[in-house]
Amino acid sequence: SFYSAVNTVLAETHAVHAAMNVTVIDLDKFKRLNDTRGHAVGVAEIRVQRMQQRLDTERHAGVEGEDRNHRRGRQRAVTGL
Repeated sequence: SFYSAVNTVLAETHAVHAAMNVTVIDLDKFKRLNDTRGHAVGVAEIRVQRMQQRLDTERHAGVEGEDRNHRRGRQRAVTGL
């Protein structure tokens, strides 16, 4: 679940004294995309947005690491880098 994943990441981050970034994304008109094109297209859109954000972050900060992503409702996604 979302909260158990967040707790795991927080514990791992704290144990190694690392920084953590959590981003909440509210995609405009996402519900309409999901309803008209289907769940798979909605998930693909979240992945595209997440990948673009991760590439931008890594390009600007030189950050590498595992990302974790969760849907929060019909129009929101949460990603952690």
